[in-house]
Amino acid sequence: MGKRNMLISTVLFSFMHVSVKFLSGFSVFQIAFFRALISLGICLYLLHKSGLSLKGNRQSMLWFRGLLGTASIFSFYYTLQNIPLATAFTISQLAPLFIGVMAAMVLKEKISNLQWFFLILAFSGILLIKGFDLRLTSLDIGIAVFSAIMTAGAHFTIKVINQDDPPVKVMTYLPLVSLPLVTPFAIHFWKNPTILEIFLLSAIGLLAHFAQLFLTKAYQQEKAANLIPFYFLGVAMSILWGYLAFEETFNLQSVIGMAFLIIAGSPDIYKSLLMGKKPKVS
Repeated sequence: MGKRNMLISTVLFSFMHVSVKFLSGFSVFQIAFFRALISLGICLYLLHKSGLSLKGNRQSMLWFRGLLGTASIFSFYYTLQNIPLATAFTISQLAPLFIGVMAAMVLKEKISNLQWFFLILAFSGILLIKGFDLRLTSLDIGIAVFSAIMTAGAHFTIKVINQDDPPVKVMTYLPLVSLPLVTPFAIHFWKNPTILEIFLLSAIGLLAHFAQLFLTKAYQQEKAANLIPFYFLGVAMSILWGYLAFEETFNLQSVIGMAFLIIAGSPDIYKSLLMGKKPKVS
């Protein structure tokens, strides 16, 4: 059951990334507006259905998490629109490494020599991609890494918030924060969408919500090590989509760089190293 949910999540995230890529003619603000509007509607419905109030026990952390998540969405959508799909998706896999660094700095958890090795490996991957893929600028790479940092920060705060508030309440604050922030910019850069584009804009919100839902279920039902192949599948799907839909190609150095990032950012490696255990092989 867990592997099936992870497969569904991987496919949904893949479709979401492709939808954003297809909407490269729209500003990231308008895309984020549709995602926030749809996500907020779903979350408020779930809160009402569960009989929960909007106010959380750790209000400041909920708002802070919303700000980090909003920054993550804006920067990731920019990355998807401006660099090859597979490269954008792969650099996003740096987030687990940054979570490990945050755990060491904030929670004073020791980073092992092996952890430092994977951190160096990850940044070596970035250098390979930046150094040999002439389509990428320093700004593009910087925004992609910034997105991974913001994602890591948002996920890291959830570890604290979830001790006091249910997940549905935590999820609500992301669109609650992003919607008022993005609306003025979305109006300023507004582009009238066609019927197909309205469908894609709406699909992004739905796909993102349900992809996260199935991802959560997968980790509740299956060991993390058994889910590793699906992360490789996600990158492979991104490469396939980039090739089929956007005629993207990659040289050998870029492929090696992406492989370094996949290895270094593997979620179960991060978890195992943080706990002082060797990662399991599925």
